[in-house]
Amino acid sequence: MREWLKHFISKSDIIHIHGFLFLSSLYAKSVACKYRKPIVLTEHVGHVKLNNTALNFIEALAIRLIGKSLLNAAEIVIAYNSRVVQEIVKMGVETWRIRFAKNSVDTNFFTPVSNEKKYKLRLDLNLPVDKPLAIFVGRFVKKKGVIPLLKCKRMGYHLLMIGEGIDIPHAASHDNSLIMRKPLPREELVKYYQHQTFS
Repeated sequence: MREWLKHFISKSDIIHIHGFLFLSSLYAKSVACKYRKPIVLTEHVGHVKLNNTALNFIEALAIRLIGKSLLNAAEIVIAYNSRVVQEIVKMGVETWRIRFAKNSVDTNFFTPVSNEKKYKLRLDLNLPVDKPLAIFVGRFVKKKGVIPLLKCKRMGYHLLMIGEGIDIPHAASHDNSLIMRKPLPREELVKYYQHQTFS
């Protein structure tokens, strides 16, 4: 990966790094600085509080050392939520370098459909047509709130989870109100969004 990064970074105009706690991010930063390439850094989640005190300390220390180094090297820092904005400001990033970009939706692709089409989609996708259906799409990791979501009692509705990651607790995986699907391409995923809520 080092040789690959050297090759492409040296030929690029701008280096866009995602996440300030990855070793690949740190190395990309060092190569970008070597070739004097401007850096844009997108920080998605900031510090993720864990249940383990020691791991929390290690993460906080890594953010102060590695994270701050990347933040200082970036000409522009992009954040997707106000909590991350507040966190990076406390770490010394000037507000003029921060760009707050809310997550968006391509409404030309993810378009609503009629109730008749929703009903047909549920039948085609083998989903219940007689109960509300909550949907989760993403990696099954703690920082996305998967564990609390699975612990919620699903009385009166079904939970559809699309993705992969941590092992789902045995009891939850045998819950008839939980429906699991592997990660899907965008063209298939849109159908699962469109079947939502009959009016």
